[in-house]
Order: sequence, then C-alpha cells, then structure tokens
Amino acid sequence: MIKTGKLNPRPYARLITMLSSQLIKNNTIALTELAKNSYDADASWVQMRIGNMSNFGKKGLKSAEEPFVEIEDDGDGMSFNTVRDAWMNPASPHKYLMRQQKKAVTKKGRLIQGEKGIGRYAVFQMGKRVKISTRERTNKNKRANEITLITDLSKYDEEVLSEKTSAPSKEPLFFDQLYAKYYIRDKPKYIKPGILRVENQKVKRRKHGTLIRITKLNYEWSLDEVRNIRTILSRLQSPFRKKDFAVSIVFEGEEVFTFQEYGIDDVLEEALLNMEGTVDKKGICKYSLDGRKGKINLVEYLKQDKVKENKEHFSVGGDTRRPECGPFSFSFYLYPSLNTITDRRLAEYVRDHRTYIYRDDIRIYPYGDRDNDWLKLDIYRGLVKAGYYLSNDQLIGYVNISTEKNPDLRDKTNREGLLEQGTAYEDLRLLTLSALNFLNVEYRKAIAGKKPKHRKQRTSNLFLQAEAVEKRLNNLNKHLTKVEDKEGRNLFNELTDEYYKERQIYHNQIEIVEDLAGVGIAVDATSHDLMIVMSRAVEKFDEIQDLVNSEELDQGMLKDKVDALQGQLVFMRSLLTGIQPLFRSSRRRKKELRISNIVEMVKRYYEIPLKRIKAEVNIREVGSPLIIASNEGTLLQLFINLVDNSVYWLRVSEIDNPKIEVLIDGDRGYVIFADNGPGVKKEDIEYIFEPFFSTKGIQGRGLGLYIARQLTDRYEYDLYYLEDKSKKILPGANFKIDFFEQEG
Repeated sequence: MIKTGKLNPRPYARLITMLSSQLIKNNTIALTELAKNSYDADASWVQMRIGNMSNFGKKGLKSAEEPFVEIEDDGDGMSFNTVRDAWMNPASPHKYLMRQQKKAVTKKGRLIQGEKGIGRYAVFQMGKRVKISTRERTNKNKRANEITLITDLSKYDEEVLSEKTSAPSKEPLFFDQLYAKYYIRDKPKYIKPGILRVENQKVKRRKHGTLIRITKLNYEWSLDEVRNIRTILSRLQSPFRKKDFAVSIVFEGEEVFTFQEYGIDDVLEEALLNMEGTVDKKGICKYSLDGRKGKINLVEYLKQDKVKENKEHFSVGGDTRRPECGPFSFSFYLYPSLNTITDRRLAEYVRDHRTYIYRDDIRIYPYGDRDNDWLKLDIYRGLVKAGYYLSNDQLIGYVNISTEKNPDLRDKTNREGLLEQGTAYEDLRLLTLSALNFLNVEYRKAIAGKKPKHRKQRTSNLFLQAEAVEKRLNNLNKHLTKVEDKEGRNLFNELTDEYYKERQIYHNQIEIVEDLAGVGIAVDATSHDLMIVMSRAVEKFDEIQDLVNSEELDQGMLKDKVDALQGQLVFMRSLLTGIQPLFRSSRRRKKELRISNIVEMVKRYYEIPLKRIKAEVNIREVGSPLIIASNEGTLLQLFINLVDNSVYWLRVSEIDNPKIEVLIDGDRGYVIFADNGPGVKKEDIEYIFEPFFSTKGIQGRGLGLYIARQLTDRYEYDLYYLEDKSKKILPGANFKIDFFEQEG
C-alpha cells in the first residue's frame, strides 16, 4: 500500500536570528541596511541615535533609562498594508516586483536598492525589542494614520526561541507563531512635525516618515565604534556625485562628525592624472584622460598583463569571449607615490580612500575599504614587479554599475560584496584592472617630463609643508565656525599664534643647518691636506727640539728647519683663511663679487684633489665680467658643492683626461659648470636635488646638490641640470646657474 500527500515547509522561529545576527555581521552593516531603506523611501535625511550606554547590563531599568538605538527618517513611510504584507514577511518580493514592473525609480529619481527582503532584519542584530512607528506620505498628509509595530524577542529563549518559563523549556516555536503588536492612531504620537539638527543644520520633521527604536540591546556601543560607523556611512552615497541624502549619528545626545580637513573636491584637484570613461558590454572603453579623449579595447589590452591567468581570462579555445558583467562607468584619480606628497594629511586621505564600487550611486561594501584589495593590485605588485601595477595607496576612484544594466552583478546575501558565481564579477574586476594598467603606462609617460626644472615652477618642501599646515588651519577654522565652538575658537587662536612663531624659528634653523653643512663640505675638502701638513709640522718641531738639545748646535741646520716649519704654518693659515668666508659671521657682509674669482678660489681649495686625478680645470669668461651683489660664503658654498661632486665622479670613473669646464657668460648672467665624467642617468635626474638622494654608495651624503639648490632658490638664482645635449659644453654632467632671470 502506498500513501501520498504533501508536506509544507514550516520554518522555526529561530530563522529570525539567523536572518539578523548570522547574515548581518555587525552594527555597521546593520545600520547601512537601514540607511538604504531610508534612501529607498526617498528620505532627505536619516538620523541614528545611540544613548544610555552607561546603563548597559543594568537590571530593573525604566523604559526611558534603557540603552537604545533609534533610526529616524523623513521618508515616505509605510501604510498598514505595507507593514503587514512586506515588513512582516521575510524575503518579501515587494521591491523585486517593483523592479520587474519598471517601478523601481522613486519620485526623486532614485533607483531602489533593496531586493532580497531581509535587510529589515538588521534591527534584530542590534537588539531584541523593536518598536517601529511609521506614517505614510499621502496627499498633504491629511488622513495618514500612524502605525506602531512592536516585536519583543526578549521573552524567548535565545537559541531555539521557545518561551521562557520557570518550568523546563517548551517546544521551539515556529516562525508563524511569533507575533508583533500593532497600534493604529489617527492622531500621531511619534511622527509629527518638529525641528531637529542633522549634520549640525536645522531640519524640519515632516508629517511622514519612520522611527525605529531598538532596546534590549545585544551589544554595548562605544564612541570609537560610532565614529568609525559615521565615517563609513559618510561614504554611502558616491562622493563623486551631488548628494541629496544626509546621514547623521548622535551618541549620547551629541552629534558625531567626521571632520576631514580636505573635502573630496580639494583632494581630487591635487591629482596628477584623472581618467574617466565608460565601458560597453563588449569591453570597449571610451575614455577621457586629463581632457584627451580616446578609445581602447580593454579585453585585448588585458592580454599584455604580466599575470598568466589575467591575460588568458577572456580566451576560450583560441577565441576571445565577450564579458558577462555588462557595461559600467569609472573615474580614477592618480597621485604620485605617497612618500613624495609633502602634505602628510593629504597622503593619509589618499591612503584611506581606494577604488569603490557603487550601484546606482550607492556604495557596495566592502569595496574601497582600506584593507580591501579587490583589484589585487598589492598582490600583483608583489608577484610580478611593483612598477608594472599602480598602488592602491596612490589611487582614488570608483566603478559604477547599475541594477538594470548589470543583472549578473548581485549582492551576496550577507551584504559583503558581490556574488562571485560565474564570470561576471571577475570580468568586471579584470576590465577595471586593464583600464588601470593603461593608466599606469600613461602615468609613467607623464612623470618622465613632469618634474619642474626652473625655480619659478618649483616650490620648496618647506614652503609646501607650511602651505599645507596653513590650509589645514583654515579648514579647522571653518569647522569651528560651523559647529559654533567658542572654546575651540580660543584654543585655535592660541595654536595659530604658536604655529607662526615656530615656523619662523624652524625657517631660521634650516638656514643655519644648510650653512653649516656647506662649511663641513669645505672643511672636508681641505682637512686631508691640513692633517698632512700638521703631521709634517709636528715632525719638524721634534727635529728642531732635538737639534736645540744637542751638545753642538748647528745654526745653519736650525735655520733651515725653522724656515720649513714657518712655511708649513703659513700654508695651514692660508687653508683656514680660505674657508673663513663660509662661516655665518662672514655671510652677513654683502658686496659685489666677480664669479670668476669665486671659481678660482674654489679651484685652489681643491688643488691637491684635482692634482691627484690629473684633472684639467678651464674657467672661460664670455662677454663682460659676471659680477653679483652677494656674500662670498654663499657663492663659495654653491661652487664647492659642484666641484666636490665632479671630483668624486671623475675619480671613481677613472676617465682618461678628466676635465672640468666653467663657462661664465657675463652678458646673459649665467654659468654652465660641466665635466666629462659619466653624467647623471636619465632616471635619476628628477631626484638628484632631493635631500639624501645619492648614487655614491656609503660615501654619499645626498646633501651637496640639495644644499646648492636651496641656496640658489633662497637668493632667487636658478640651478638645474642640462639634459639637452646641444646645450652641453662637456659630455658628462652639466649644471646651469641663472643669476639673472632668463627670457623664454
């Protein structure tokens, strides 16, 4: 005998905890889901309030004393039918059907984000008792009732959701045995007009919207956690688009702000390159790169990638398949490496923002988080070669997809990224990588000629850092004005006064250090010879002493030795006198100086080192003598650094017939200082004036050329390296110093 029949699935009540705590991982995702619901309801603002945390864990509290989380918005609200048929039922197809019926665009033109019908259960991730009050937007709101719905899970056992009793546990409840009490009021109690502050601005409460109050909290909230959530939620809407949805968080009665010294617009203006474009369903990209328009096949371009799996991703049996991700748009803002950004806060901002993915201008988490490398750039830089791929830390950007045009790019149920089933997600990732690889090539081309050579195009690091600090002070000033913080204003004024005092002290100290460094280089150049002569002088003194103490004094021999000693002492005095103008006490005196005389003096400093390498030094004047009103020490220090550099490279390169030539053009006011050594490698030219950059190995200080340029910039001269072979006077390193402003 065979019996037949039908069995209907009947989920247990514990499904509600699985939908909340196990699919909604943390408070951040929970609040994000609820914020999206407010966005879908056409709210102009949503405010989240957390309070009474000092009472967490205490028993016997009154209702007003309980720790709570509230979420309020001024959206469309819900009717009783919507609460009953959609909110109460998990996996409601309500929003999905709206999409199918082409009704997924709100009155404000927003594309509805929700679809799975479980995001609302984020409320139970935060607490066990949930009271929802909502009032629907109707025509002038004359007849809208206020619906209040209360669901209290605290009276159930947490694990299996059976009723708590003093007797042994009863049988677990089924989902349809859970209930929520509701109240319908024609005179609203919670959703009614009023005033509140959102992002420190007064806003009006409307006659419609939704208020959710959660108590019997599962976790204690901290201010640090709330600040972190505030930062994350501030990026819910694309910062690259005009915002029409404000998110506010209040902790213990005080609104929490994400104070950023830079707005996104300020940061984007600092980008070295900007590339934006659209990618069609075939992978053809139309782009604009700093205003230059072009087209590139990203599928084909990916075949140049250095990772085998990447270059073969779209290949199928010798053919090339079409991407399955669908069309999308993007925008990338590229910055130089972070160690070259003098503004520390700007560098930190760039590091904190990566490449985001937005669907219809609402962020998909966790793409773009600081610890999320969805493009695998850091991995590829480690596997292949760092220079072949851009770094996450120098890139801010977004990829924008849409629900309509990218149906295969769907959210995971746990709201942590896109489903990676099939190839749609990988297609999107690798097409984006291909676009970034193209941008990287363009970036390498750009930086090859981007380094400014002339003083008017350059700004000293000291000035840049000071400018950055002053910009931050200005931003802080605006912030204090916005939040009306009088105590902060007084502290700000004190801070500003101290800053300007410290800046002047720092500026003076930098000048002293640079001057003393110049003295050190000059002493280093003469110290070897000075030590040799001093040793010989000591030896000569010992010989004289022996001669005086001998029984028979030879007057003639004594005279010879005394004369020799005197000559050695005179030579030592001349060496020390020669570097005297470099000392700071001598730099205060300004006079007219002939450049050829300065160069001759430096030549004498280096007489012995030049003799050792048998270098020929030719000083050639063209036109009238070049005479500069300056102090001797500054000009000596400038040319000492150049000679010192040439002597080193001529010596280590062991070149035949080493030469140094100095061309002085008095009519046009410039000097070309050149040697026939190995010169500077092309890839090093943009770095040779940076502090501590040296190719001399352990012998290199990396300060000589840096100090030389600091000196010329300080006195409004111009020092730079000549790359044009037609302008060089010797085949090696050629430096030009413009003492007068050059035309063209």
